[in-house]
Formats: sequence, C-alpha cells, structure tokens
Amino acid sequence: MKWVLGAALAGAWLVACGSGSKNSATTSTTSGDATAGSGGTTGSSSSKASSSSAATASSTNASASSSSASASSSSTGGGCQKPIFAKVVSNMANPMMMGTGFGPAWSYNAMSGLQAAKAMCAAVGADHLCTYQDIVAADLNGELASLPTNLTYWLHRTSAVMDDVQGSKACDPTKNDPMATPPGHNPGCDGGGITADTCDAGAKICVFKPGAGGRCNEWTYQTNHVSNGEWFQPAAAANPNPGGVKCGDALCTKATGGSLLYHFDRNPNYDGTTLYGCKANNMTGCSGGCAGETRAILCCHPC
Repeated sequence: MKWVLGAALAGAWLVACGSGSKNSATTSTTSGDATAGSGGTTGSSSSKASSSSAATASSTNASASSSSASASSSSTGGGCQKPIFAKVVSNMANPMMMGTGFGPAWSYNAMSGLQAAKAMCAAVGADHLCTYQDIVAADLNGELASLPTNLTYWLHRTSAVMDDVQGSKACDPTKNDPMATPPGHNPGCDGGGITADTCDAGAKICVFKPGAGGRCNEWTYQTNHVSNGEWFQPAAAANPNPGGVKCGDALCTKATGGSLLYHFDRNPNYDGTTLYGCKANNMTGCSGGCAGETRAILCCHPC
C-alpha cells in the first residue's frame, strides 16, 4: 500500500507541476521522481490503519490529479490561461482606435521600436508584440479567424523557418560556418538564388535565419537602403499578394493548417551598411521593403 501512496503522490506532483509546454517551435517535457519513505508497522491494527490512510491519500491525490488535469486542459497556448492572441493595433496615435496601419518606424508615448510596440500592446490590455511563433500557435488554435482581411501585418520573426524557395532541402548542420556572412551560413544550402541559409540542427533542413534586416532594424528604420520588413496577411484577403506561404507549424514545414500568408526574407542579415535581403514583396523568399508600407501589428497575452 505504501507503493500505492508513493505512486499517487508522484502522479499528483507531476500533474501539479505541469506536463510540459509546447510552443510553435519546440516541445519540452518535464518529469520528476517522487520518493515515499518506508517504516515498520506494529501489529495488524497498525497495518490496517496504514492501509486505510494510504487508500484515503490515494483517493485524495487522484481527485487532485483530476482537478489539475482539468485546469491544464482548459488553458491554451501551452499552459496560458488566456488565448494567445489579444488584439490588433492599427493606429499608432491611438491604439484603442481602429486605423489603416502604420509605417515601419514605430513610436508611441516617447518610446520607439519594440518598446513602443510593448506600450501600444499594454494600452489595449495585452502584454507584448506577438512574435511569429505566437502567431502560428494562435492561428492553429483558431484564434485568428476574425482577423481583418483588409489589413496587412508586420511580422516580428525571431526564429528560423524552412527555406520556402528550395523546400525541405536536407543539409549537414556541422557545415554551418560561424565566420561567414551571415554568420552560420551553410554552403550546402546554396541554390536557386539562395546564398544565406543555415542548417537547422534538429530538422537538418535548410532554413532562413531571423534577423534585424527582416524587421526594419527592430522597427526603427523607415527607408529601404539597408533593411527589409517581413509581413503577413490573411489568405482570405480579397486580393492577396503573390509569393506568400502558409505555415502549419512553427518551422513552416507544413503548408496546410494555417490561415495566413507569410512573406519571409531569404537573407535578413543586418550590419547597417548593406542590404542583403530581397525587396520584392510579391515573390517567395522576398519580404519587401520598409519604406512606403503601412501595416498593423498583433498583440498577445503573456504566456
């Protein structure tokens, strides 16, 4: 019976601590050991009392496990108690009001760039600017079904995605060159006009790296000389731009399951002097520039 108590306590501990979290790119599993002490018993009445206590503890812990499991299953976004997506911000002057979007150099309440984005999101009751991984997860949860289709959206991507020009091209991650331009370039991934891919160590496929050159230098740059701006739009838009790709997972290896069209940059490297990426906004692997574009942003809840 002590073994039963130990197993029950272990099960309750595992559920209470969580069964792991999954974001758009990685799945991690948390596990632990629980140890139940042992000791002698004196007489059959003590043994019966011990058995009764163990049964009661087992029942109590089973109930706790069930309650924890229910709480876990009711949350979204890998343990978040709210939906991932919070609100669209399309008016930089007044985030609470709908607008037509804003340019790539963000400013709000005397802040700029990412700080301005965080402040705008806070103004609408959200926590932060949604990242690409947030957006993919929210989309697959069905949270973006009502996203306005008359707007396009700036994309803050900080993780790698599959090279959508060459597709799922196999590579050797040991050939990634940290001294190359851009750092991590894998020459085995070159082809089809691609010269900047790295090899994803887990999937062992060629991927587009993230970089400030695809984020309008962290959303502070407003011309087109040395940086581009990645973006996306709903596939249900009346006239979606050519060249966008759907992503059904965070690495964008699945073309089904998503409702958005992403415009990734094949080379978002940024050094402040040279434009590395592709400025066309209607070709796969090209994000388009920063200047002259007005787009909205998505704000997300904490997770």
